[in-house]
Amino acid sequence: MDATARGPEPVPPTSAPRRPVDRSDRLSSNLLGPMAVAAMTMANMAPAMSFIFGFAIIASASGLASPLTVLVAGVACLFLVNTMSQFSMFRPSTGSFVSFIGAGLGRTVGTVFALVLALGYIVLGSSVIGLSGGWAESAIKHYTGVTIPWQVIGLVTIAVVALLVVRGVQISVKWSARFYALELTTLLLVSTWLLISHHHSISWDLLSPAHWKDGFSGFALGFPLAIFLFIGWEDSAAMAEESHNPRKNVGRAMLFATVLLTVVYTYLSFSTVVGFNKNSTALAAQAVPFLSAAQGEGAVLVFLVYLAGLTSIFACLIGAANAQARIIFNSGREGMLFSYLGRVHDRFRTPYLSLLTYLGVGFVLLIAWGWGGGMDTVTYFGEAGTLGTILVMLTYFCVNIALPVYVLRERRSEFNIVRHGILPLIGAAIVIVPLYTLTEPGQPAPYNYFPYIALGIVVLALGYAIIRVRNSLVLREKFGAFIADDHELVGELEG
Repeated sequence: MDATARGPEPVPPTSAPRRPVDRSDRLSSNLLGPMAVAAMTMANMAPAMSFIFGFAIIASASGLASPLTVLVAGVACLFLVNTMSQFSMFRPSTGSFVSFIGAGLGRTVGTVFALVLALGYIVLGSSVIGLSGGWAESAIKHYTGVTIPWQVIGLVTIAVVALLVVRGVQISVKWSARFYALELTTLLLVSTWLLISHHHSISWDLLSPAHWKDGFSGFALGFPLAIFLFIGWEDSAAMAEESHNPRKNVGRAMLFATVLLTVVYTYLSFSTVVGFNKNSTALAAQAVPFLSAAQGEGAVLVFLVYLAGLTSIFACLIGAANAQARIIFNSGREGMLFSYLGRVHDRFRTPYLSLLTYLGVGFVLLIAWGWGGGMDTVTYFGEAGTLGTILVMLTYFCVNIALPVYVLRERRSEFNIVRHGILPLIGAAIVIVPLYTLTEPGQPAPYNYFPYIALGIVVLALGYAIIRVRNSLVLREKFGAFIADDHELVGELEG
């Protein structure tokens, strides 16, 4: 509520007059309902892109019971959703992970993860930019015989995405939701077609632990890979400042998106295994099982799979640019990163410089690392996606540790042993599994170097954070000040 609506407040005689609240670095408020935020979150989770390129590894590890592995992974993600929902109820913030970690573990740790997460998200974003160009190049060549270089398509893609996200959150979220709706409809059509065509192979045994390849070890290998399908579930938190009633609706959006995608992924997995007539050998031999199953049904299904992939990648990039660039924006606004990243467009009220930086640096990284390294876009997607995921997983782990610390220190009377103690600690334990899988010794090059690169980034970020916290007056004054539904706090701190 605006201060003028409550009438004048008494000012103690010894106090200086309060300065007017500065809203120049605030995003717009009350623009997005919970379903809009949930739709954007699901778009960034990109079920078509994630499933098309990720299910092969899950299937090779878990065998015929891969649908059960995916189902368990979705349920496990709900522990992480609890942590972010609890933090969002206490102090909703565009800073998301960074703000929450800082609230629990202090400014230095918060600043460390401002840099770690920004780099992780930019690397992940660059992998999606590359995949958008590569998948579109493949689809165009398949149907027309014309080859348009993926670099050109990727550049055009980020230009369109930049235009949408800078023009306003409502416009970009609307387009993201439209692409997601088309993607989801297409996926469900193909999956249902496979189930009908292979109805004789439908069996609930595919959800039985008895059908895990090599027993529980098959689940243990497939589970971390299935967790990767759900990355992006957290994006609702970054939209808090522009959402209706963020203390309630952010958590609801995350929960709805995660539950729905758990059902969708399980259905896609089930139908794909059925599409191979429960032949585990044939399933494991395919690089892209969903596309291979569709090819066995004719040209229509193949077209639908290509269409789902294109819409998924585009929707994912819009959702990622919106949410992840906003976290970078808030880190700039609060003094943890370069101040220019915290600027808001005068007309559209969007964090345009952080958005352009996110897309621009991602594209430069794609050209320098991917194209410069002689990689195709799918190979780059795997390599960049792995490094980026390690950095994001470290953040997942840390935010689960931060929640009980924050509640016990700042809101002890509200501490609930289950919501604020047991569940976040289980969430931290869950994150360790995929994190270990990504960093365990003995992996082939260049994956064996990524753990050391990630460690180096954390060490450099720590050194940067120590210096930044000591020397930045803006950071000391504004850190943690931007609560999504409290538009007066910044004015009070600046005064």
